[in-house]
Amino acid sequence: MILYEFKCKDHGSFDKFAKLGVKEAACPECGATCGKVITPPRFILDGTDPAYSTAWDRWAKDHERSAARDNAKVREHGEDW
Repeated sequence: MILYEFKCKDHGSFDKFAKLGVKEAACPECGATCGKVITPPRFILDGTDPAYSTAWDRWAKDHERSAARDNAKVREHGEDW
């Protein structure tokens, strides 16, 4: 079963689990036959756009901060800190 969105002309949108390929469902309020709404698929941006951060971006920033702290300790205390 897959969760689909259907739309009743009188009562608006509703979600319903249905078998693959179902194109119509009965409105839960009035019982009218309603058509399936085509909705865009969910997707995750991969971080190539700087407007969308990802776990990779957070890891990279944390890694840079850690490396900067280590470099500061080496400058302050020498290689054997």
